[in-house]
Amino acid sequence: MFRVIFGEDKRIFDLKFSLIVPFHNNADEDRRDMLNVLLRSLPDRGDLEVIFVDDHSSLEWSPSVVFKKTKVTVLKNSPDRKFAGTARNTGLENAKGEFVFFADSDDYFTDVLDDFLDFILSDNSHDVYGFLTTSVFQDGSLGTRHVDICKKMESVEQDRDGLGLCTIHVPFGKVIRRDLIEKNALRFSDSRASNDSVFSVSLGLLKPSFAFSNKVCYVVRQGNPSLTTRKSPEIVKARLRIAREVNELYKRNGYWWRQRPIIKIYKQHFAQSNTTIFKDAFLLPLSHPSEIVFLLGS
Repeated sequence: MFRVIFGEDKRIFDLKFSLIVPFHNNADEDRRDMLNVLLRSLPDRGDLEVIFVDDHSSLEWSPSVVFKKTKVTVLKNSPDRKFAGTARNTGLENAKGEFVFFADSDDYFTDVLDDFLDFILSDNSHDVYGFLTTSVFQDGSLGTRHVDICKKMESVEQDRDGLGLCTIHVPFGKVIRRDLIEKNALRFSDSRASNDSVFSVSLGLLKPSFAFSNKVCYVVRQGNPSLTTRKSPEIVKARLRIAREVNELYKRNGYWWRQRPIIKIYKQHFAQSNTTIFKDAFLLPLSHPSEIVFLLGS
């Protein structure tokens, strides 16, 4: 694994926060500059490290932003690993902070992040700290992607089963104690899409202590081509397979009623896709005859 460190090296025990950012195929200048936009949105603090993981991009990238305190590292994902999930895992394996959090390469943070990180240090009594996000379209107008995410974040503690965090599948919006991740061997899937779902549900099933801030710390760029909006056969197939893995997690942990019918997921997101992709979701053997209910719907 190739590593490049920008800025003076900081002593490991000074690090409190590790931000992990996977990126891939930023060949055009606009896309590549988004990484620097993200960097410029971050506070310059000695207890923060930023770990970029290059997931086999077509061009080399190095940051144009220089910090006095924050350490910026660029890693390359191993040849036998690909996709954003494994890139985040590479970041986790190299993170030194007491807490970790994640960002997508085309998003950025607000000025509130600095105060939020200070709040975590002053409190330091919870395993997961949540914050709100917003979203913007390419023309700068207010987006819509954040609406459902924020509703779920605000209602985490009202979940009847205490599993509110399971509903937030996006990797951003959460600052997580790294010890919790390592002790429970939490990792992202190597799937082409939905690679954050199993990680997020596994985290929620632990029922970690949770604190929430109603401050908006993160901005999602909506409208850029991404796995969230693309519906190629490979991506559809990956999402359906991950949905079955999530159902299996719920069932194995005694929450069978939280499983989602696969056919409803298909109809909700992929109604226009090739129906042969949906059939592929049934090729995996049923772990129990009752699972057919959650494949077809009740």
